[in-house]
This record gives sequence, structure tokens and C-alpha cells, in this order.
Amino acid sequence: MYIHLIYSKQNKHFATKNIQPMNLKKDPLLKISFLTGLIPLVGGLGIFLTWFFARYFFAKDLNFLEPIGFFWMMGCFFVALFGLFLLLVHVIINRKKLKRNMLYTFLMITINIPTVFAVVDLQEKADRYIYIKITNNTQLDNVNFKLISNLKNKDFIYLGNQKVFPIGRLRKGESTVFYLTHEDEIFYEFKNKSKNLELQLKSEELTKTLTFEQGSPYNYSSCYSITIDTNFRIIEK
Repeated sequence: MYIHLIYSKQNKHFATKNIQPMNLKKDPLLKISFLTGLIPLVGGLGIFLTWFFARYFFAKDLNFLEPIGFFWMMGCFFVALFGLFLLLVHVIINRKKLKRNMLYTFLMITINIPTVFAVVDLQEKADRYIYIKITNNTQLDNVNFKLISNLKNKDFIYLGNQKVFPIGRLRKGESTVFYLTHEDEIFYEFKNKSKNLELQLKSEELTKTLTFEQGSPYNYSSCYSITIDTNFRIIEK
């Protein structure tokens, strides 16, 4: 219950007026309208974040979520229209006692519009990357991994005529996920499995340079898993 102070000029004192919050049980139209905004918002964000985090943290392709997200978006568009219609009916019925909850419900429904545009934009950008999970299954501990290419790129560290893309240091059995964007020259080197591209392993015991097996190029917007085994071979999945 809310208490609203009202000043009386005649009596020159404040009076109190109780303002009852919205009771969803007594306002079924408002409740349904609110849910037509809340459910699409939570469901849509849940689908996108599951798809995105699976790529970003685990380099896992959950491609089945893309059509689900598309049809969810299309279906929720009509659900939102239905919710706006119910809200309009509720406003007309209760036009003499309008409440702030009607505005909150309207905002809950319409906030899905900018959210959809933001999600589509983020999905489009994330879909341009290649996500790679690399695992150190060698017998060496604290191995520093680097991708090395003979092509030059100002965004990378140079070693002579080479450029280096540092991946990071991994303990034995440890893995990490990194990604390459199409704006980097090394992206096309990696995607096409160029002969210029090598994987360097460096530890206290030794330094080795491995080459990628020539074959079918990697696909855009895909996730891959690379394991370095005990024989220092690159195992791709």
C-alpha cells in the first residue's frame, strides 16, 4: 500500500490518501498484457545469451538455437500486438481511473522492440567470428601457445618478418577459447589453412613449431576444437 500526501488550502494541513498497488488477480487484462511483454523479453534474451556464451566461453556451435530464435521473434511479434490490444481494452474500460501500472505494462511490451534490434546486431557481429578452443594434452606444463604468420598486420607483435597472435599459457590438460575476426588478416590465413600459418609451443623444456594439415578450409561463423596431443600433433574437431 502506498500513502500519498495531499495538502488542503482550506484546512492548511496535509491529509493522507491510500493508493492501492495493482492487483493482478483483479486486473486479468493487465496481467496478460504484462506477460506478453515479459515472456518474449526473457525468452528471447535467454535464447541469445545461451547461443552467445556457448560460443564465447566453450567454442560450441548451438546452431539449432538460431531458427528457434528467429521463430520466437516472429511469434512474439504477434503476441506483443495481442498484448497491446488487451492493454488498450483495459485502458478504455478503466479510463476514469488510470494507473501507473498501465504505463509500466506498455513499457514492458514496447521495450522488446529496441531489445530485438540490439540482439540482432550483436548476433550479426558475433556470427562473423571463428571461435577456437585449444587444449594442451601434451606432457608439458605451462606451455605458451602462439599463432605465427608471415603476413604483416599492425595489430600484432612482430618477430622479424613474422607476426604473432598470442593465444596464452596453458597448463597440462588445460584449454582456452579465443576468436578471430574477419577484420584481421590472420583470419583468412586461419580460415584457408594457409601454409604460412603455424602454431608455436614454447615451454621451459623445448620450443616446437607445428603446421596445420592442409584440407578443407574452415567455415565462417563456426566453432572448432584443436587439441595438441602427446606426440605434438594438431588434432582438429
